[in-house]
Amino acid sequence: MSLFNRGFALAHDYPNDNVLTYIVRQVSSSTVDPDNWDFCESLLMKAAIAEPTALVVILEILDKNAGSISNKTNLTSTVASLCSYHAPLEQGYEVAWALWLAKQQNLSIAQKIAKRIGGMDDDIVALVALNLRDTGLFPDVPMPRWRKLMAAKHMYSEHWLLAYEAHEQGWLSSKTDYIAANPAFRRQISIQPTIALV
Repeated sequence: MSLFNRGFALAHDYPNDNVLTYIVRQVSSSTVDPDNWDFCESLLMKAAIAEPTALVVILEILDKNAGSISNKTNLTSTVASLCSYHAPLEQGYEVAWALWLAKQQNLSIAQKIAKRIGGMDDDIVALVALNLRDTGLFPDVPMPRWRKLMAAKHMYSEHWLLAYEAHEQGWLSSKTDYIAANPAFRRQISIQPTIALV
């Protein structure tokens, strides 16, 4: 508690120095007693909301302490808060990591929040969200911006990753198989050379 209190105070005074990420790293190198996990988790989630760059380390801590996590209400609330705030601002880094937290912890995304995410112009966010939808954790909401990118012309645009991966994974449909029609991207069939024994 003293560590985090000091961390939050310093983060307020030095907002550009990733103080809370440093504090979270100190926790990652420690062993958390299962009896203290709920309290520790609350502090970690507070840090994640205040400084989303700490999420990378927090995910490692959650994985390390998976056996201590019994109630995921706080985790779900944190993901919802992060996505609700950052999605309308088009802040893809924060939303992508929040969605990755949802994936790691098997957390469902609420429909209202999913609609906001579905309108974002970020390929990584789109791919993580589509992966979550494939596993039933992300509701099937309208995604017109992402669906519009499922076309051959986008294979050479800044959205080529979404156009390729969403098609190959079967996450979004398209009228044509533009991957197979594109010699630079279609799957190559490996032909092993025949060795003649003389």
